[in-house]
Amino acid sequence: MLATVGAIYGYDKGCVAIATGFHRVLSDEYPDATAEFCRCASSVMQSSVRRKLAVVSPFSKIWKAEVVKYAVEHAIPLELTYSCYSGDKEHCGLCPGCKKRREAFTSAGIEDPTHYVNGSSQGG
Repeated sequence: MLATVGAIYGYDKGCVAIATGFHRVLSDEYPDATAEFCRCASSVMQSSVRRKLAVVSPFSKIWKAEVVKYAVEHAIPLELTYSCYSGDKEHCGLCPGCKKRREAFTSAGIEDPTHYVNGSSQGG
């Protein structure tokens, strides 16, 4: 759904591609976060707007911990990223998105700048 919303927004702004933050996951667990999904979404988007509008996933072949390392290497402000399923302003710290975020930072050996309502850092 988010890829579709992003594509609609991108179309309105004249974009030719929408990049997702999908990383390497088990396709059984998240079938809508795979390269195959992005290929299908691109086809649907292009059919619906009748111009090139690709949905791409540049991180689809690397694990989440590697994405964290990439972000640090490229000075991407990780404190501005959001992984929580709750949709609240702050990360809950308990949902699968928060748990996987914490695991990724721990695995990458990088301090998590995220404030979690249930524990203030990756160790909390």
